[in-house]
Amino acid sequence: MGFALPMLAAIETSPPPRSLQSDFQPSPSASAAGDTVTPSAAVLPTGSPPGDSSAPTPSTTAPSASASVCHVAEPVPITLPPGSGEVPEAFFDGFTADGEMLTVKEQRRNMPNGDHDAVRQDLMVWDKDQQASTTVVSLRGPHGTPLSDQIYAPTGNVRWIVWLQTDFTLDEADWTMWAYDRSSGDVRKLATNDRGPDGRGAPSGWAEPIQILSEEAVWSAPVWGADGVVESRVYVADLPRGKVRRLSANAADPYVTAPGQVTADVVVGQDAQKNPFSRPGVIDLATGDVAFVPGFDPARVSAFAVGAAGMIEARILKEPTADDPFTTADILLQDTSGTFREFPLQNGSGAVAVGDNVIVWQEDALSMYQVWALATGQESPVLVAKSDEMNDFEIASYGGLPVLRSFSQGRLSSMALIQAQCA
Repeated sequence: MGFALPMLAAIETSPPPRSLQSDFQPSPSASAAGDTVTPSAAVLPTGSPPGDSSAPTPSTTAPSASASVCHVAEPVPITLPPGSGEVPEAFFDGFTADGEMLTVKEQRRNMPNGDHDAVRQDLMVWDKDQQASTTVVSLRGPHGTPLSDQIYAPTGNVRWIVWLQTDFTLDEADWTMWAYDRSSGDVRKLATNDRGPDGRGAPSGWAEPIQILSEEAVWSAPVWGADGVVESRVYVADLPRGKVRRLSANAADPYVTAPGQVTADVVVGQDAQKNPFSRPGVIDLATGDVAFVPGFDPARVSAFAVGAAGMIEARILKEPTADDPFTTADILLQDTSGTFREFPLQNGSGAVAVGDNVIVWQEDALSMYQVWALATGQESPVLVAKSDEMNDFEIASYGGLPVLRSFSQGRLSSMALIQAQCA
């Protein structure tokens, strides 16, 4: 289906947060004073601690509460739409909150140098029961020329589908956020990236993750801060009105944890090498106020997630040096009982994800990826998957569903839901 590009909705900037206090040396953007918002109880629902079999021994910093015990189950295979992983057919790219699959079908043109340039992409909703797809939007290069942008990271619910249109490089990280109203068929442009004085977009990443709760969507994206330093901001979109606000806190990776609030990784300072230090904070969407989650000290955070089973961050403790070429990192998580656990990582980390009764993380063990899962009620994680010469694995989170993605020769070969069974 074709559509005319509507005008960009105005971006409203919220007042600065009134509380960004920290026990770490604060950055200038985290020095506002004022009263603190109390986090909603929905940030970490009541429950119990995670864990399981032979794995790294956790360091526990609080007593565990008594609760039902869960166990990591065998990953549940997910049937992919026809053509997924095949070039130039279709590739899986996300879920709606109701479990519908979102796929991007791509047409490519063979180039004289052997490359394959995309000339068209179609974002589709795949109905696995009917074994049929519905096209949401098409992206085409003019006169069959290669696309300069791509459709990326779609998500949705029963009313809305929201996705990112972005270029193919992180050098400038140009992006545009779109929304599709499934009730009316309208497509609306929500927001685009900021540009600096030289007209360039801020590098270091695109706008993600996209989270939808009812009629609101949130995401974070890099922006130019003071003195040309790249920072991050949380965007909040009122989907029916097409209005977008950008919050003032320097924060990334927002997760909707209750109506009217998100929990995100909020920058509070930096180390001697000017690497940002951050900690989880609950942001009130109405006021922009921030309340930090107790127990998480400022750290160099490389990945962050929060959900029904708890909260997790991957921390970089030491960068590689000429004398020691390895990264020292660890995992710090808090389960639903409030217990904190730490797990060492051999050599850096990858993605993290949180499901209903399981917390998942990826470890980079000398380019051989390992995926670990910690179930509610356990103390040690279970090794879910380990890559080899023929297969590689990664984890992704789609609306609170931790998914194991398997690749063979660079193509997506299978997916499975990581879950826990509880007594």
